[in-house]
Amino acid sequence: AKQQPYLDASRLLLVGQSVGGYTSIATAAQNPPGLMATINFAGGSGGDPAAHPGEPCEGYKLERMYANFGSTSKLPSLWIYTDNDLYF
Repeated sequence: AKQQPYLDASRLLLVGQSVGGYTSIATAAQNPPGLMATINFAGGSGGDPAAHPGEPCEGYKLERMYANFGSTSKLPSLWIYTDNDLYF
């Protein structure tokens, strides 16, 4: 995206949903040049909302990875999860 002439590569916002939301937080933890902030919509992976609503697959690993990302990220982030989200 930084190669596109219509973008200002010094002022980027990264947005992702589900695994893309998780990836946006992982990317922000690397503090790449030009990235100003990130938005995470229901970021995570896996789950079985019918049998185990609100419990993602291996949630303890997801929690540990997010904690690791938070220890290095210097960027603001907005996390959006909804009350009726059956995965988280």
